[in-house]
Amino acid sequence: MTTPTRVVAVFGPTGSGKTEVAVALAARLGTEVVNCDPAQCYRGLPILTNQPAPEHDAVAPHRMVGIWPLSHEASFVDFAATAHAELDALVADRGVAVACGGSGLYLQAALTTLPDPDAGGAPDHDPAARIQLEARYDAEGAAVLHAELLALDPLVGARVHPNDRPRIIRGLEVAQRGESIAPGGGSHWDAPHRHATTLIGLQVDRAVITARIDSRTGRMFEAGVLDEVATIAGADGAAADTAFSHTARKLHGLDDCLGVLRGDHSRERAIDLMATRTRQYAKRQVTWGRRWPGLAWVDATDGDIPRIVDDARAHRST
Repeated sequence: MTTPTRVVAVFGPTGSGKTEVAVALAARLGTEVVNCDPAQCYRGLPILTNQPAPEHDAVAPHRMVGIWPLSHEASFVDFAATAHAELDALVADRGVAVACGGSGLYLQAALTTLPDPDAGGAPDHDPAARIQLEARYDAEGAAVLHAELLALDPLVGARVHPNDRPRIIRGLEVAQRGESIAPGGGSHWDAPHRHATTLIGLQVDRAVITARIDSRTGRMFEAGVLDEVATIAGADGAAADTAFSHTARKLHGLDDCLGVLRGDHSRERAIDLMATRTRQYAKRQVTWGRRWPGLAWVDATDGDIPRIVDDARAHRST
């Protein structure tokens, strides 16, 4: 007998229409959306983080949007605990929940049970080592650090994608001190879902994604994203170092906006930089999706939300 789906997870690259699909799907199922994008968990920068608009919440409310101050240091464990509670509550109350996010790592954290470092289930974090490794990754490239991980921890290195920046860095952070993020050969990617889950990926032609990203980036600046960042970081960006946590400081597009405030480059240059980085990120998201076991792709190129929702529901066990 097929186990009824309790969670429908919507994944896709930036510009694929995840939010629109998720709210329409949640409305059709009589439930709500649990946001699994860590950037949208921060409050104070709704334009920069592309948070759901009031018209989206009017269709189906979002949970876990704007729950962290910009001083909050994000972690998988804390995020997962909150996401688990929200998903559990919706499943208990409505029978089904919709999860939505473009970060494969955080979406998977919401759907599975991650080991807790404080409970001895995973190696402790080393913030200083991580900062050093992040700098090396950016300077030396993915291939160098992935090769180093293969040498230090062949099991983990073989399981991690050569361009998976977070897991390469995490693997090396732990392997350098003689431990492993996958004792016994396991990893959280292999963990079973906490609820019966249907995982949907939105597939959009690259040319369409590119056009959507370019258009959206321009609209963000027209909507006042520079003023939004200046409110937090100061008109000259000088307060950025104290206003943002280490993880919030990595918010996509933040550096490009700060560059304008500091006089490093023009508004037009910032738009170009942000659009380019977003296109690169979207490409990485597609790569993650292609290696995600159990993900069912749905064609979303035409943006026909009712049809996309119908196709997504066709993959859902009832």
